Amino acid sequence: MRSSWGLLTAAQVGQTSETRTGALTSTDLLESREVVIAKEAKTANSHEARILVRVQAHTAASQNGAPGVANAAANAESRRIQNIAPEEMWNRVTQCVFLEYPALAIDSHITGTVDIAIGVSPEGDVGKNSRVLDGPPLLVQSAMLAIRQWKFRPNEVQGEVTWSRARALVRFNTDGTTAVDFAPAILADNFGDPGTPKELSCSA
Repeated sequence: MRSSWGLLTAAQVGQTSETRTGALTSTDLLESREVVIAKEAKTANSHEARILVRVQAHTAASQNGAPGVANAAANAESRRIQNIAPEEMWNRVTQCVFLEYPALAIDSHITGTVDIAIGVSPEGDVGKNSRVLDGPPLLVQSAMLAIRQWKFRPNEVQGEVTWSRARALVRFNTDGTTAVDFAPAILADNFGDPGTPKELSCSA
C-alpha cells in the first residue's frame, strides 16, 4: 500500500505523537477520518507578539541613523543557532507534510532512511541551509521536498530569537509507508551543546 500525503495541524500532531512515542507515520494519515489540506490558521499569541516587536525594533533602529550597527546586530543574531532535543522538536511542530513513496522506488524494492540535517529559521521555516547527510539517492528528493514544507514554533533563548537545529529521519518502509522522526544534531551550537557524532546518534 502506498503512502498518502497531507497537512496536519498542531493539535493532530500532538494527538498522534502520544500514541507513536514521537514518530509520526503516513499510516496515521490513512487511519484518520479527515485529512486537513488547508493551511492552519495563525493565531496571535504572546510569543508571536514578542517576535514581531523584536523585528520592528531592528527596523526602527536601522531607520534612525545607525543602519550599520543595527544590521550587524540583526545578522549576528540570525547566525546564532541552538541544537534542539528530538522530543522538543515534536513539541514545536505546527505543520507537517508527508511525502508519497516514489513509485520507481517501490517497484525497485528500495527502502531505507534519509537522514536530513535541518536548520529552522527564526520565523519557524525549514531553511535553505538544511542538507542531506545520508540516504538512498532515489529517495532523497522526495524526502527533502516534504521536510522543507514543515513549520515549527520559532526558537527563543532569553528573549533572543535564533535559528534552531536537529535532524529529520525520513523512513521508507518495506510495506510502502513512510515515517518521520527526529534525532540529535551532529554539529556544535552557540549555546554550549557540542553536538552528537553521527556514528553515536540514533539514526539506525
